[in-house]
Parts: sequence; structure tokens; C-alpha cells
Amino acid sequence: MSEEKSKLAEKLAFSFHEQFAQNQNHHQRMFVQVLAVLITVLVGFGYALQNGSSDSDKMHLNLLYSSFVLSMVLLSLAIAWIVNMAYGFRRDQATTSRIRVLAHAMKARNSKEDDDAFFPLAYNPFGKPGITGLLWMPGYHNIFCVALIAVKLILVLIVINQAFFGINPQEKNGFLSCVSIIVFVGSFYVDCHMLIHYRKKWKKFLQKNKKILRAN
Repeated sequence: MSEEKSKLAEKLAFSFHEQFAQNQNHHQRMFVQVLAVLITVLVGFGYALQNGSSDSDKMHLNLLYSSFVLSMVLLSLAIAWIVNMAYGFRRDQATTSRIRVLAHAMKARNSKEDDDAFFPLAYNPFGKPGITGLLWMPGYHNIFCVALIAVKLILVLIVINQAFFGINPQEKNGFLSCVSIIVFVGSFYVDCHMLIHYRKKWKKFLQKNKKILRAN
């Protein structure tokens, strides 16, 4: 590689490393954005649950089913967004660690700890417990996913309670109930697919950097 290209590569690596550090602040805004989605879903569903009770049982249940379907879709979109952001963070984290190892600012995994290195081995994502397991995402992403899935389950229990114990069986809408079940099952399938898909992508990306991030 020519000296000019080498200097350009160093500048690009430094720029990427600096941008990754700046992106840490983006996660603070993510709290507000996810909470906005969650509040919107809960307020809309709560309105349908509370105000719909003043109408007939059939209208109440139809409104409840409709808001439930919309809530499942919005929550699944939020989960997909969080998982995608988590993968992007892990990918950039591995790339940044690669830059640090190549620049001798951090030791590769399995090598001896070096007190003179700028970054300790804990910053190296390769080989860390759970990093490629079910909880492969950063902690705050895991918390958001668990919270959103818990909200989905709570909404399901509320709808089941209203449909089977709070509404006259003669007033039930079979079509909307079937649609709700399909959307509910489909939303959880999408959630699981996204988690598994991006987990595999992350493991594959990490393996490509194995030789650099882990000492032989």
C-alpha cells in the first residue's frame, strides 16, 4: 500500500472511531423515541378499553380488537427497530475494536492484559459471555425488548379477559377475533425472526474478525 493510501486509511479509521464515540449519545434519544411509541400505544388502547365500555358490547369489543391489532403492529415495529439498532451498534463496536487492535491501542482477546494499552480487554467484544447468546444485544436494548414484549402479553391478557369474561358471547365478532389472533401470532413470529436473524448476522460478522480480535 502506498504512503498516500496508508494515510487516507488512517484518517478514515480515526473518523469512524470518532463517529462511533459520538453515536453513544444517540442512545439517549432512543429512550424518548421508544417511550413515545409505548405511550402512544398504551394511551390509544386505554382509550378504547375505557371509553368503549359506554357503547354496546359489540361496538366495545370491535373497538378493542381494532386497537389491539394496531398495538401489536406498532410494538412489533418498535422491537424490529430496536433489534436493528442493536445489530448496528454491535457491528460498529467490533469494527472499532478491530481499529484499536490494529493500532495497538488494545490487546486481542486471549492475549495477556497490558497495562500500557489505552483500552482494557473488556472493550473487546469477542469472547465476552453472552455476546453471541440469546441476550446478544447491549443491556438497554435487551431491556427495551423485554419491556415491549411484556406489554404485548399484558394487552393480550386484557383482550382475552374482555372477550371471554366481560362481553356477552352473543355479541362477539368472530371475524375480528380471528384477525386479532392471526396478528398476535404473526407479530410474535416477526419478533422472534428479527432477533434470530440479526443474532446470526452479528455472529457471522464477529467470526470474520476472529483472527484480529482474538489472539491465536
